[in-house]
Amino acid sequence: MCKDLLREDNTLNQDKPDTDIRLMNKAQKRIFKQAIRLQEFSAHSAILQSDPFYQEAYQKLHALVNELEELNQMQYQNKGKMAFDKQKSREQLESHCFQVACLLKSYGNFYHFVPFACLKGYGKNQLYKYSGNNLLSSSVSLQKIIEEYPEESEKAMVGDFWEQELKNSIATFDKLLDDPKWRKKELKATGESIQDRLKQYQNLLNHVIVPYVKGKYASTDSDLLFDVENVLRYEKIPRRKISLVGTIKDDRGVPVHRPRLTIDNKKTMVKRGAKGNFFIKNLSAGRHSLVFTCKNYESVTKEVMIVKDKLCRLDVVMKMKTIRNF
Repeated sequence: MCKDLLREDNTLNQDKPDTDIRLMNKAQKRIFKQAIRLQEFSAHSAILQSDPFYQEAYQKLHALVNELEELNQMQYQNKGKMAFDKQKSREQLESHCFQVACLLKSYGNFYHFVPFACLKGYGKNQLYKYSGNNLLSSSVSLQKIIEEYPEESEKAMVGDFWEQELKNSIATFDKLLDDPKWRKKELKATGESIQDRLKQYQNLLNHVIVPYVKGKYASTDSDLLFDVENVLRYEKIPRRKISLVGTIKDDRGVPVHRPRLTIDNKKTMVKRGAKGNFFIKNLSAGRHSLVFTCKNYESVTKEVMIVKDKLCRLDVVMKMKTIRNF
């Protein structure tokens, strides 16, 4: 019965807990998923539910999982809110710059007022493409033009209202451009709390739950023990296997600095091995074309045959380009 229950329960919860855990690292995700599986298995096991001591441990486990879900949700919301606030502030600044620049440019073109007529870089598409710092710099320049020509700005319908709106938008965006220190501290504190709860869970698991279940049920209920061990088994993370290793040196045996490698005419990689060593992971079995290039060196093309589960070695020698004097 326990085995059937385990299979039903795991099909629903093995891969994805309800809580979004994208902000956790791989190790934290594995531990958290394990805690959720153990909690749900314990809640549906009639034998463990009728065990008074285990129920005390289960209540502690349940509380830790709930705290982890709340902390993780808090961290995710804070991170999302930071991005949302920054984007909203940027859009507002772009809008204010565009409207103010349009009014000034219109006045400048009609009255041939060169400082306004020559305004460039404030179109919607241009403002959208700016980096955060460039947008801030352009908006500050626009603000300075308004301050330099107050009378003309007033006539161009850019009065105190638009000047103040632009100032406020600049101040808000400048504040949010770099993540505020207090928000970073908040995220760090939440991350530390998550790590602390995960450690508490591991201590509870390794020093209370596992020894107790093994001690009480190893001889009386081997099926239950098997199921618990199955629940606690971590999901395997496939490791990327190294398929090709070698060296890249010049004809004097000196490592080539920052050579580039292109495999089968696809994405180029820069290899930075200080001793000229390089390795490639997860190359599919079969024949591959490798092109090695580097500044001041002649390109080298090599063909390699990769065999599954076998390591291939390739040592490359690159020759310096000859400089002709005319």
